[in-house]
Amino acid sequence: MDSYYNTKRFKAVLKSYEDGLKSGNNAFLDSDDLVEIAQFYYSMGRRNDAVEVIQYALRIFPGAVGPLALLSRMALFHENDTEKARRLLSQIEAKQDVEYSYLKAEIMMAEKDFTGASCYLDECHQSIDKDMLDEVAMDVCGLFLDYDRVDEAELWLN
Repeated sequence: MDSYYNTKRFKAVLKSYEDGLKSGNNAFLDSDDLVEIAQFYYSMGRRNDAVEVIQYALRIFPGAVGPLALLSRMALFHENDTEKARRLLSQIEAKQDVEYSYLKAEIMMAEKDFTGASCYLDECHQSIDKDMLDEVAMDVCGLFLDYDRVDEAELWLN
């Protein structure tokens, strides 16, 4: 992602956002662009700015997966607040989005419910498009490895 922050496209999106803040005429950016800006700020240690961008995104795109997922993960990993993470997860409108499924499983893992997360992900895996199966398996494997659950991760590689 760091190399993406150095692209002309990202720099233009960031400039558009920041110029809008200065002038009071916010540029229209899509939800994904705003999440990328928030992630950039967060990676630079600018947590308050990141939250401000997410809140702006949610005013324009209430229920959007990206901003709510990022806020939920911030609650999960930096506030250690699984209840807040669940509340934010519940606000996501696109429950069929794979990111929703990853986040729900990640919250279960943070609560040490690895069996529940595995069962939930197995269930979700049944409804995934065939062309995405390998990518999803690798993502799920990575989730389990984030929690040092090597045995569960290996199951997703087979």
